[in-house]
Parts: sequence; structure tokens; C-alpha cells
Amino acid sequence: MGYVIIMYVSGNTVGSSIRVKETALAYIAGFLDGDGCIKARIDKQPNNKFGLRTRIAVTFTQHIRNRHVLVWIKNQLKNGSIADYSKKRLSEYCITDSKYIERLLRGLKPYVVNKHRQLDLALRLLALKDRFKNKISFNQALSLAIEIRGLNNYPKKNSYSSPVTTHMEGTG
Repeated sequence: MGYVIIMYVSGNTVGSSIRVKETALAYIAGFLDGDGCIKARIDKQPNNKFGLRTRIAVTFTQHIRNRHVLVWIKNQLKNGSIADYSKKRLSEYCITDSKYIERLLRGLKPYVVNKHRQLDLALRLLALKDRFKNKISFNQALSLAIEIRGLNNYPKKNSYSSPVTTHMEGTG
């Protein structure tokens, strides 16, 4: 097994490349399938031309006693942040950088089994680079975000400013 290079891009310049072992990517994909989520956010954005924006986030959730697993994944990917929710006894590792997410999802794609539809839809949404300026692309992105939300277990499919989560046994 070799390495997969996930490039971090800042603006138009390539920053440091991140090399992740294929075995690590396969493990992370399995973790995403089980205790992760590809979230579609639809946020009110008054300064945006269309009043809304669509975003993708990738999250991994664990009981706080297993936070070390999230730390390991974060150390592999070198992006995102971990938050602890002591009242719920949960830790969540969240990646929100859309350029990084696009590269990460491409790297995980060969290994994802359960959430392949969300992954494909998220990649299609992220490929709409002009979705903040072009009405047709914006509507396509909105439609893709709603479809992703529908695939995830989330009761308020049409609400705004709310993250989408996948229900996990034992975390509620």
C-alpha cells in the first residue's frame, strides 16, 4: 500500500501537501461510514447575492472516552478541529475547509461503502465553483444540499442555519 497525496490549496497557490497512507484512508472511510457524516449546510447569508449559501462539512463523532480515535484521524489529515460536548459526553472532529474536503472526499471515495451517495452529491456540489454568483449553479447546489440532507437522518430538512447529522446508536 502506498500513499495518497491530499493537497491543501489556499487561494490559487498550493500549500503543503499532505501524504496519507492508503490504509489510513481506508480506515477513515470506514469510520466515516459508521460514525461520520457528510453534512450539507444551507445558511442564511444576507450579504450573498441569493441570500443563502450552501456548504459541506465532514464530521466524525465519538463518545468522549474514545476521543483519542478522533485525535488520530485529525493527526492523519492535518485539518479541522475537535470539539468536546461534556453534557452529551461526545467529541466531534469537524472539517469545514471546502477545498480540503473536496480533495479528502476524492481520496476516500474508493473506500466508502455506506455513504457513497452523500459523497458523490457533495463532490458535485463542491464542483459548482460559481454557485455564489450564478443563479443556475446556486439552484443546483441548493438542490444537491437538500438531497444530501434527505439522505441523512435529520428531521428539519428545510430549516436553515442548522447542521445535518446522522443518527448514531448510543449517542442520543
